[in-house]
Amino acid sequence: MTMVGRAVVGIGYLVAFGIGVTVAMTLFALGTAVAMRQADLRKLGLGQKVSGTVGLAGIVVGVWWIVRAATT
Repeated sequence: MTMVGRAVVGIGYLVAFGIGVTVAMTLFALGTAVAMRQADLRKLGLGQKVSGTVGLAGIVVGVWWIVRAATT
């Protein structure tokens, strides 16, 4: 037996969870964008370095996840 007895409640939970995660990620991205924009306005080179470092870190983590998923 499932933990949620009715399908409507389960679907409602998934929809609410999806909306919550989307809103949280949007707010996090907005906060990060504001911080990076401030760094860029203060010193152009710093903003570009931070942006590049964050992008590279995202690529590394993504590749790591793919490799782990493919080997397990």
